Amino acid sequence: MIEISENIEEKLFGRRRISFAAGFSGATPSKDEIRTELSKKLNLAPDLTVITNVTQVYGQRACKGSARSYSSRELMERFEPKEGKKGVQARPAEEKKAAAGPKKDGKVE
Repeated sequence: MIEISENIEEKLFGRRRISFAAGFSGATPSKDEIRTELSKKLNLAPDLTVITNVTQVYGQRACKGSARSYSSRELMERFEPKEGKKGVQARPAEEKKAAAGPKKDGKVE
């Protein structure tokens, strides 16, 4: 069960900002489950809707969250960060030693 607490249209960005509260039984629903329920309730395109935040309410079977729904895929790709960002990638050991430079005695390993 999802209740909409705020539904604001941001015309400049071509999107709607939505705040919601959801009650559930069992485990906390995933972002995908929330996205489909939210899309059904507000007649939104699920592939253009992004769940930005879901927070569990302490001691209750409820959560609060926020979402954004875009009017086009181009706008969504322009304003939303890419999923699955990788941090600093690991370098091989040889590159790490070479990047460190010479040791105190002037030798490079």
